[in-house]
Amino acid sequence: MAVLGMAMVVTVIGLSALTAARVEHRAAREGEAAVKADFHAQSAIEVVLFRLSTDPNWRTSYSNDTWTSEETDGDHVFCFKLVDEEDGDLANDYTQPVRLHAKAGVGEAVRIYSVQLCRTDASAANLLSNPGMENGTTDWYGFYCNIGSYTDDQHGGAASIAVTNRPDWYAGPAQTITDKIENGVTYNFEAWARMSSGTAVLRFVMKVRDSESPTQWLIDGATTAGAAEWAELTATMTPTWSGTLQEAFLLVCTESGTADFYIDDVQMAVASGGSSLMAPVSGTWRREVLAP
Repeated sequence: MAVLGMAMVVTVIGLSALTAARVEHRAAREGEAAVKADFHAQSAIEVVLFRLSTDPNWRTSYSNDTWTSEETDGDHVFCFKLVDEEDGDLANDYTQPVRLHAKAGVGEAVRIYSVQLCRTDASAANLLSNPGMENGTTDWYGFYCNIGSYTDDQHGGAASIAVTNRPDWYAGPAQTITDKIENGVTYNFEAWARMSSGTAVLRFVMKVRDSESPTQWLIDGATTAGAAEWAELTATMTPTWSGTLQEAFLLVCTESGTADFYIDDVQMAVASGGSSLMAPVSGTWRREVLAP
């Protein structure tokens, strides 16, 4: 009886130890899965940021506060959702911030992180090169005319560009913008100009040529300028094309005539639409609690 009792005690101890080992091993696995899920959820934030930066239509591609379909990547699955916390509509205002939620799961472990995204200053930035003519005529060229740096008078900075030898109304200073515009995006334009003598109506012209459609000439911003003072030209244009964009440039010219003029401080900035570059807002990163 004593031997049998001792054997039972040893068996119980053995089973207890085995159970403890299994529990410990399971806890270790769950702990490892939780660490991996945590890592993958945070990494998914970066993945989604890259996707948004390369998708000009992401505000209409995704539904507000709706998880995307789960994607499998190695040992984990992940998904995300975008939430407009101001009015619940992603598409109605491209300037509104959104909160990005990223969820990752490894086994039974699930983690969610979120961060608020705001539009970067790129939307308000000047997309043109050498816009103030401070580097002479760098990045500008004369479209059927001559251009040169002019330091005797300028709207801002130390120089402007003098536009001379214009054979017709369409001649003027131009800059290639093929790699600076997006299909269907609206841009605001601004420039300061002064005539060499007399008055003339100045305006912006944009040439857009793609692989499938006839060449487009967008014209806007007719403004009368004189020789006594600098006049501000403003315009808004939305380039669109159906094929592959092959050439686009921005031009300032007159409505008629061949008068010489000066130009300075030209700006092209996104007005609406665009890739809506978003960046995380400092202090808004947080780990979300799973809903029951």
